[in-house]
Amino acid sequence: MSNCSLVITAADEVDWHMTSNNKKNCSVDGKVETALADGEVRLGGNSSTIQEFKIMTKKEAVDLDKFKNFCQNKELDMEHDVIKQASKKQPLKTRPVLGVLTERILTSKPCQFNSSSLMSGSVTGRLQACLKGTFNPSVSANRDNEKWLTIQENTVIAYRLNELKIKPSGKFVVSFTKNQKGGFVNEYEEDGVDCDVQSPPNLNQELQRLSTHFDLLSELKDPLLKILQETIMNNREKVSILENELDLLSENPDLVVPKDWVAVKDIDKLLVGYKNTTRSTIFRAIHLIVSAIDEMKDDCISTLSCSSCEELKTLQFLVHCMAESVESVCLSDPVLAVLTENMFRRAVLLFDQCDVTLRKDGNKLMIEIKNQSGNLPLVLSIAVKGLASLV
Repeated sequence: MSNCSLVITAADEVDWHMTSNNKKNCSVDGKVETALADGEVRLGGNSSTIQEFKIMTKKEAVDLDKFKNFCQNKELDMEHDVIKQASKKQPLKTRPVLGVLTERILTSKPCQFNSSSLMSGSVTGRLQACLKGTFNPSVSANRDNEKWLTIQENTVIAYRLNELKIKPSGKFVVSFTKNQKGGFVNEYEEDGVDCDVQSPPNLNQELQRLSTHFDLLSELKDPLLKILQETIMNNREKVSILENELDLLSENPDLVVPKDWVAVKDIDKLLVGYKNTTRSTIFRAIHLIVSAIDEMKDDCISTLSCSSCEELKTLQFLVHCMAESVESVCLSDPVLAVLTENMFRRAVLLFDQCDVTLRKDGNKLMIEIKNQSGNLPLVLSIAVKGLASLV
């Protein structure tokens, strides 16, 4: 992979200054009456905390549009020491993940944080005994505490780290997900299918374009569904391993499945007797479904793995309505007959994790894609429609 001369923009310095003062006062008065003495007691306390900091910061950011354009059709050197090191630290055969630092805020000058606190308390009272005489005690205490923290120049205080998901072939995808580390509010959304973060895809058009992949699997049906649900989807690592193996098989139709490829060997048995070109096409179709499943959260994979054939058909119906921009469905529709309260809760969680809202409104079921949902609804659609095509 050739070197990338990234354009890094630096924003103007920002001067941050804050002072806070927190004061608390309390007092308690009481009387004491006994057979031997009468008296009064007063308890009082005060606390004050002052926090102050002054910090100069600057911001540096990579031009993401130019970075994305540069990354197109590029491949990484899988023999590079960094790639090998990343592969060793991650589960066997799962694709290595590297981080790309695309934005950061750092201090432009040394800065100090100051926190000082003052606490004081007092006890006063009067005690008059039966014998003539009065005792007036008074006790007070003070405590002063001050702390300083110095942060040196060019200290990073916030950053954005984007994942670089690497395939065995060396191809890679830059992930612009919503949960990036570092403290920045993300401007891009999930791209589980491709790198296009400019606008969410047209679900109906995309599903029509991919329909041939789903039709291709009709001959495999129940055996493949059983393998995916019972053998693969019960373990996140197995899903990632299978995705990698299918990626290689779909690109190399003449490749003989190695004996140690446990995840894909059961699927390969289903294709005995098929021509290599047909096997490659079927592997690509299965790879599409598994890639979508691999992009989903663990809760979503668990929901789909334990869904019955009838439930998958119901989920497919909801996905179809979502793709057709149908905003509401009558709950009395025969297709929703299996939508029990338990399944409805699982469906709500599944769709919500993919930025789609399901909610009941009277006798209707409302379906709404959230704003700036990115490609997650498409990921959901491919996974559900793909599994349902095997029913």
